[in-house]
Amino acid sequence: LYASQVQFRPIFPQYVELKGGGEAAVGLAIFLNWLAQAILAIPSGSLSDKIGRKATTILGAVIAAAGLFFLPLASTVILIMLFYFIAGIGQGSYSTATAAYPVDLAKSGQAGRAIGWSQAARQSALSFWPAIGGVLATFSDFSTVFIISALMAVVAASVSWLKLPDLRQQKPVAKMKYNFRDAISNPIILGCVVAAFSLQFSNSVFLSFIPLYARQLPIAIIGLVFTVQGLMNVVGRPLVGEFSAKISRRVLA
Repeated sequence: LYASQVQFRPIFPQYVELKGGGEAAVGLAIFLNWLAQAILAIPSGSLSDKIGRKATTILGAVIAAAGLFFLPLASTVILIMLFYFIAGIGQGSYSTATAAYPVDLAKSGQAGRAIGWSQAARQSALSFWPAIGGVLATFSDFSTVFIISALMAVVAASVSWLKLPDLRQQKPVAKMKYNFRDAISNPIILGCVVAAFSLQFSNSVFLSFIPLYARQLPIAIIGLVFTVQGLMNVVGRPLVGEFSAKISRRVLA
């Protein structure tokens, strides 16, 4: 799923430019995709508790595939934004379900380790597949990369249906009166939210505009730039997961 999500990352800004958009249009299109993922984060998490991680993952993969299939058919920048927003809805749906899987499956006291290794797998996809997308675009065209990405999401949905266990809450939990004001008044929660937002914002802005900043380079080389950056994350995530599994207060990590 994450491979399909990032395979076209090296070509997406140039694809928007090809349809008549500039830097602002590139930023807005990427913003709408991430906005859809953010909006769906909490509802899809609740949905996965009700209908199961497996069903939510499959549903998200199918929606993401639909958005990606339509991207090469977009004739205007507005349509690109619309289809990429639809893809974001699917991506936001399966992201929460797949993030919950390692926690559900982990043995007692091993959640940090499970999350570390699952994040390493995710980051491996985020690292290597932009390079593959760059190579595909070099020897074919942009439309081919989008279609292959969509097909990969369909394959992921099929494999999920065949192989993933059906996980959901086994018994209802007591409802708690806990609203947004309560959350932001908690310094630990607020600190985590601010840190996550700041780190993700800086990382996303940096990665989103690399293809435009380095447009004089071949697309395959731009894909390799994504790979080098991502490899550093791959190396670090399992180490952090192992470290997290050995400490009692993860807030210190």
